[in-house]
Amino acid sequence: FVCKYSGLRKNDQNAIPLYESVIIQGKPLFVGYHPITNSLDVRPTITDVFSNYKLSPYVERSHTPYEFRSLEELKEYMAWAKKKKLGELWCNVYYWVNQCYNTDNKYELGLITSLIIYSYFADAFGITPYLFLHGESTTGKGPILKIMELLGYRFSGMSLGSAASVYRLLGDVEA
Repeated sequence: FVCKYSGLRKNDQNAIPLYESVIIQGKPLFVGYHPITNSLDVRPTITDVFSNYKLSPYVERSHTPYEFRSLEELKEYMAWAKKKKLGELWCNVYYWVNQCYNTDNKYELGLITSLIIYSYFADAFGITPYLFLHGESTTGKGPILKIMELLGYRFSGMSLGSAASVYRLLGDVEA
């Protein structure tokens, strides 16, 4: 099962650059957005052109895929999201981080906000930061993980994670 796929005709400028697993009307599907034509492509499966694997959309395990009641709801959401600016996004995320994490340290709030927003754009950078929280009980590690899980893109928190558990979480096919 694949959460996100970006390998379909990488050298073709007319190809959709990225597909995301979503749930529409209760069905797991891949949805891709074509920025030039401003259109969506919905597929039940994708066949990888390089390995000839038939890929299926991700079904809930470590996180819940985005879910929409209909394709029309997804289109409305896309239209709404295109109007948002980064500054507005920052203020909204910072507000919720501040509500859920009890601290006066604006640097901690800023770091958490930055990591949440960054999670949506990590593919563009090709690097993923990991936040390791360490502290005694009741020092706020749990609320940080929870707000990141709720607001971030495919966040998953773990405690005492091994290499094997990270492998199971990420999957064995990076498409």
